[in-house]
Amino acid sequence: MLALGGAAALLLAAAAFWAGQRASIGSKPESVAPVRHGRLTFQRGNVLYARFAPDGQTVVYSAAWGDRPAEIFLARVGSPESRSLGIVNANLLAISSRSELAILLKKTNLFGTVGTGTLARVPLAGGAPRQILEDVVMADWAPNGDDLAVLRRPGGVFQLEYPIGRKLLTSTGVELPRVSPDGGTIAVIDHAEHGISLVDRSGVKKPVTRGWNYVDSLAWHPSGKEIWFAGISETYDQGIFATDLSGHVRTIAVTTDLEAIHDIARNGDVLVEREINVREVLFGTEGDKSERSLSWLDQSNLGSLTADGRTLLFDEGGEGGGPKGSVYLRTTDGATPVRLGDGQALDFSPDEKWVLVRDITTDPSRLMIVPTGTGEPRALSFAGLDVRGGLFVPPDGRRVIFNARRKDGREGDYIVDLGGGQPREFTKEAITEGGALSADGKFLAALGPNGEPKRYPLDGGDPQPIPGLEPGDIPIQWSADGDTLYVTHEGEVPRPVYRYSFATGKKTLWKEIVPADRTGFVRIEGFQVTRDGRHHAYSFNRVTASDLYVVRGWK
Repeated sequence: MLALGGAAALLLAAAAFWAGQRASIGSKPESVAPVRHGRLTFQRGNVLYARFAPDGQTVVYSAAWGDRPAEIFLARVGSPESRSLGIVNANLLAISSRSELAILLKKTNLFGTVGTGTLARVPLAGGAPRQILEDVVMADWAPNGDDLAVLRRPGGVFQLEYPIGRKLLTSTGVELPRVSPDGGTIAVIDHAEHGISLVDRSGVKKPVTRGWNYVDSLAWHPSGKEIWFAGISETYDQGIFATDLSGHVRTIAVTTDLEAIHDIARNGDVLVEREINVREVLFGTEGDKSERSLSWLDQSNLGSLTADGRTLLFDEGGEGGGPKGSVYLRTTDGATPVRLGDGQALDFSPDEKWVLVRDITTDPSRLMIVPTGTGEPRALSFAGLDVRGGLFVPPDGRRVIFNARRKDGREGDYIVDLGGGQPREFTKEAITEGGALSADGKFLAALGPNGEPKRYPLDGGDPQPIPGLEPGDIPIQWSADGDTLYVTHEGEVPRPVYRYSFATGKKTLWKEIVPADRTGFVRIEGFQVTRDGRHHAYSFNRVTASDLYVVRGWK
């Protein structure tokens, strides 16, 4: 939050619930309607989801306060007190027009929003939850109070259903479905478009906004004519915005901290969460009971580990890293990091003399090969391809594989010889998650279009399923002898890491990963393990401040 002084501090000292008046720069004060933020929550931890009840004065929310798992609370506008509804290990998803809660009885990640669970219904007035559907990630009520739109992940494959049982989309990069006030359309955050899309009842997806750096949350305006959302872009900076259904965007408010939008009441009050979010990196070694923090600035994001576990490649993507991002090397004994340059950290070359970096300052994005010591960076630009990520191919690192998006919107996976030549697609089907290269450089283990683990030959042959692995088993590393594959599951906390043997076709639990301090923990975003399994590292999100406010005056 901003540090306030003078008259603002006096307002806080007076404990006025509706505090903090903002005016547009350059406007006469008397011509601007006041905007007031009224704080609802005061504990340390992580707010997950929050909604207005139909009366517009009651707020129901789920939160993981302190190091406790998520539970559901009730608050009243104008009161600083909240009370638990006695529903623990649960996440609120939505409230119906009939004051019925849709909740997620959590099975994975009891501290953050990510993860699947069992969808249940329970009256706000009280009662035992009635379980109705498994493998649910998110849900929202239709205005009739009967139907639900759900985002599910059965068998590791995401699908959007509305109503339950009617599949609209499969294996999509969408999240946070919100049903329109007329019940005819679902608004979603669309990661493929980097914006917001609308999905109609026949399953047709129509992009509304594109090209945002980040879209965090959204809610329909009660009029049904606009979708309000929290986002960041080079054009609009950071704040709360509104888009009409034709994609015309306007600014509601520019914000300093992230203000996630949770709901809009019929009277125009807006329920937001002011959040300060950091990303941290932890490193561990076999036999050590504790993990070492290798975080540096505010958004430390893991890139890769050297084979001996002695050096970490990471980037900073927040304020500290700057708009271009900053790439660093850091020895895992905790010495001061060395900044290598701009961009997003991807991978070490096998000889550790170079790192692969994604340059996000160009359009389309390109790859950079950057020296870890002396030498000059080298750019890899490919006409018509917007690069998303990449890896050096062992054993000599003379080739690189990368994922890229073409101008027509289709994503593909390519291999290129660093000695020259054009990139070649090594598979025609979409690889959705994961990426573990065999030590001989012949195969990539990853998830296919339906979340099925497969072994992809880099010479362009047909991919082969991996017997004994299940949909959603994400490959992350391949042992040097070629027999062991390390796999994990997205969204589960503690995050399980398994060792799979090609010789036996069986997988066994190797480790369960979770930070020792779970206060404000959100999710694990990246995990790396060395080929010998002796060292590991991971990055994760944590909120250091997360509080709900009711905002009056936004138009």
